[in-house]
Amino acid sequence: VGILVIDAVSGVTSGDLAIAGLIAEHGRGAMVLINKWDLLDEDSRQRLELSYERLEQILGAPPRVNVSALTGRGFEKIFPALDTLIERYRLRLDTSVVNRLFEEAVRRYKPPSEQGRPWKMYYATQVGSEPPTFMVFANRTLPRESPYRRYLENQLRDQLELGGVPIRLVIRRRS
Repeated sequence: VGILVIDAVSGVTSGDLAIAGLIAEHGRGAMVLINKWDLLDEDSRQRLELSYERLEQILGAPPRVNVSALTGRGFEKIFPALDTLIERYRLRLDTSVVNRLFEEAVRRYKPPSEQGRPWKMYYATQVGSEPPTFMVFANRTLPRESPYRRYLENQLRDQLELGGVPIRLVIRRRS
């Protein structure tokens, strides 16, 4: 996993976003430490929150700990959050649980149609961990940039509380 340290006074910089991109690209879990939290007033905190949104998108809503290296505030929260992140990064689920999660997601939001034929999922299973990797067998694949693929990943992240953990989704076509 990676721990990204952000300077609260500077906010989320383009350099921070680049490092976050590398963490995500390498399929690592991520946690964010916001240092110098004690130096922020209410307006500065609001500005930080606005700049933090893009970081959340890149890293999949990572756990966040606000700390102050000067006073030691918040440091006791780092290791419990890190332990939880590592545990979730190593997640293993039974096929029945995976199928139920995907079926619920498909029921909540109707899959896209292509030339009048809806996307249909046959079954899903977990094929790996570190990061959690799921294979879905369907009547056709979904492109990587498909909003429905992102929807399925986000549903898994929400249902399994996998904030900060990348999810790999492999969709195979089965006749």
